[in-house]
Amino acid sequence: SIIESSISDDEKEKKLRDLFINSVDYTWMGKFAIGSYWRTLDSDKQNSYLNVYKEYLIKSYVPNFKKYNKDKVS
Repeated sequence: SIIESSISDDEKEKKLRDLFINSVDYTWMGKFAIGSYWRTLDSDKQNSYLNVYKEYLIKSYVPNFKKYNKDKVS
């Protein structure tokens, strides 16, 4: 419904970003991606890494959501 709405592209992107943040466990994904190195980071570096990783995921996925056109996978 967000994609098909008549709101501006900027507003769509904001809503899709919020939906992504609330739907995806980016904390778990970030820890999984960095693996055993997670334990070597202090809490400030862990938080910094997770913030950067979250932004990376958002910039990677949200633009693709805007392109979605109801394709179905069989």
